[in-house]
Amino acid sequence: MRKYFIAVLLLLLAGCGGGSSGGGNPISTASVAAPVQNTAPITVDGAFNSVNRAYTSVTICAPGTNNCQTIDHVLIDTGSVGLRLLSTPAVQALKLATQSTTAGNQLGECYFYVTSYVWGSTKLADVKMAGETAGNVAVQIVADPAMPAVPDYCSSTGGSAQNTTTAMDANGILGIGVTPYDCGATCATTQANNRYYTCDATTCTSTTVPLVQQVVNPVTQFAQDNNGVIVQLPSIANTGAVNATGQLIFGIGTQADNALGSAQVYATNLNGNITTIYKGTSFGDSAIDSGTNRYIFLDNTLPICAGTVDFCPLMPTALSAVNVGGNGSNGTVNFSVANINDLFGSGNFAQNERAGPQSALGTNSYFSTSFIWGLSFFYGRSVFVAFNGKSTPGGTGPYYAY
Repeated sequence: MRKYFIAVLLLLLAGCGGGSSGGGNPISTASVAAPVQNTAPITVDGAFNSVNRAYTSVTICAPGTNNCQTIDHVLIDTGSVGLRLLSTPAVQALKLATQSTTAGNQLGECYFYVTSYVWGSTKLADVKMAGETAGNVAVQIVADPAMPAVPDYCSSTGGSAQNTTTAMDANGILGIGVTPYDCGATCATTQANNRYYTCDATTCTSTTVPLVQQVVNPVTQFAQDNNGVIVQLPSIANTGAVNATGQLIFGIGTQADNALGSAQVYATNLNGNITTIYKGTSFGDSAIDSGTNRYIFLDNTLPICAGTVDFCPLMPTALSAVNVGGNGSNGTVNFSVANINDLFGSGNFAQNERAGPQSALGTNSYFSTSFIWGLSFFYGRSVFVAFNGKSTPGGTGPYYAY
């Protein structure tokens, strides 16, 4: 379920704008005024019988009120932008304010992932995590029963619909990728963007939408600790672990617990892409994506297990690749790939050796230039995601660091 901006290639043009592998980063002291609680728990616990899905909880409220609901098992996704929650009875009970278009209709959105999409309304909510709040921001309510049928473009080109917990492996998705808005300037100026729609009772038509109404990365709207995030998961054995717990830390260099330390900075483009060099081939549209549950890359020497989109070498295979940032920073990452049948048979929901071929991303030629560092990469590391245009001790985002 790679979330890393299939639509963003054309749409995400707003905003402005390095190596070794290695694990957790040393923490140095940073002084700020009136620090707040900026850490939310992460769990990889096999909910929905899913492997390598990292979850947190998010509290949403009707803006300016104490009418709130806490939604658990929201997928943490560094490869997309925006909070998207399934339309459950708990969410519906909040009666969140709808967003209207210039025509006076409900604003809807079709958001595209690599092999899937979500369709629903956009509404306004206060979003709370740890001690941080993003007030009155746009979120997407997926499979909102008040919305008309899915637009043809969305259903015909988006792949499978993630409109249930079974399809999504989650109750929602927290997109905390490198940009603040999920579409940007193109959706603000181009009517035929096929992302945002003005909807009457029965029909939806593609429409422009200003930035202030677009679904936003909620962390960028915090009063502080808003320049980036850290996804921190523990080391696990090569055979995996039944589960894993870690931390989602808000801010970079804003408090004592989020110092950049010795992490290497890899500048990205606005799509969150870096270059990965693997076996002599450069993959210029690569990304570090917690929402993907395995490494995904091209290697015709590794067998693929029948009936799966995963590799299955006879024995665990040690490999390496070099990541290169837009700032010239580069460093080698050593990793290992195991047989997916062995991994499935282990009963472990946290797996750092799971990997699959690029065919898992679909047939679009764009994906042939991608090496995806999915959740398998995150174990034993503190992975920093700095947001576009935000100042940090490692320079102005966007970048990854680890």
